[in-house]
Amino acid sequence: MKGFLRSIVAEQWPFIVPYACFLLFGAAWMMTHTKGDMNLYFHCHRSLAADIYFSSATHLAEALVTIFILVILLMYRYSQALNYLVNMILVGVVTYILKVHVFNINRPVIYFENFLQLEPVRGIALLRYYSFPSGHSTFAFSSFFLCSLFMKDKRMSLLFFILSLSCGISRIYLEEHFFQDVYFGSMIGLCCAGLTYGLFYWSGYIKKQAGLALTVKKRFKND
Repeated sequence: MKGFLRSIVAEQWPFIVPYACFLLFGAAWMMTHTKGDMNLYFHCHRSLAADIYFSSATHLAEALVTIFILVILLMYRYSQALNYLVNMILVGVVTYILKVHVFNINRPVIYFENFLQLEPVRGIALLRYYSFPSGHSTFAFSSFFLCSLFMKDKRMSLLFFILSLSCGISRIYLEEHFFQDVYFGSMIGLCCAGLTYGLFYWSGYIKKQAGLALTVKKRFKND
């Protein structure tokens, strides 16, 4: 177990180190600010470039990107595709239970409605219920951390972290979630990714090399 964790840290430090910095910053922020302060900050500091960037980044945890990643993994290695699929199902179930049946917290548009009318970014519909945890953040951090574990490329690990964080921050910028939703959602996502990857790794199944591309290549060779 210790050897496995050490190898993960050694391989994934470009993801883990900035994520640890994010956790430290987040803890300090939550101790020194009240709920909704980051929403108000972004509300007062919007720009066209930021609107475009975060409106795009929020889609990184949605169906089309998830399907694209799954197809790529299917081409490369069936075991990784199955690991990714199991992980996404676990994340979906855990997030749904927490959002709907455990916390059931209202979103910023209701939190601020008595003293501030939130103006949505163009093309974004503000949701009202089930704020905690942020499903997009949970999916993004879980999905991209798992991809980072699969690739074991330090340059890509940093990129995957940036994509995860961009998606998470987009949920605050777009007034869909509070910082707490993103912060704890990211933790849940990484826990789910670590759990499913560990189970597949220890089973030995994750090491299988077959994928759709290799299968097709072998078939053409045999023909």
